[in-house]
Amino acid sequence: FANIGKRFVKSPKLYFADHGLAAYLLNIHNYKQWQEHLYKGNLWENLVFCELIKTGQYRPGKNLFFYRDQNGVEMDFLIEQGITKDSSIALIEAKASETISEKKLNFSKIAPLFKDRPVQSLVMANSYHKKPLKMKNYLLTNPVFNHLSLQEIG
Repeated sequence: FANIGKRFVKSPKLYFADHGLAAYLLNIHNYKQWQEHLYKGNLWENLVFCELIKTGQYRPGKNLFFYRDQNGVEMDFLIEQGITKDSSIALIEAKASETISEKKLNFSKIAPLFKDRPVQSLVMANSYHKKPLKMKNYLLTNPVFNHLSLQEIG
């Protein structure tokens, strides 16, 4: 990320390779318990991470980051698709809810940091739509139903 390193809050994130095990350890045994759980959003983000790995969205030649700055602006996943200055960036928000508030999305705050690079914005949500929905400024998809290549989305 050209010249935005000073804006980062540097703290690691930890993901479980098995989100079923993570749910079990939190004593979540069914969908209703998950819907009502304090860590619902965290578990969904973990599931999205596992799907990114499983479907090959993150592989050698791509860099996977999360972004949070000192003002609390956050993006769950950034995938840099190459190492050149014109490599594309995928901004991904993981949302456990099917209804998404535009106010809670940070694409407009983060995309300008990449200046001339192509940026794809995706919300990976707990949606029952089997096909991706093109919204005004992003693509809404459910990672469980859709095995999308980020190159197809552009």
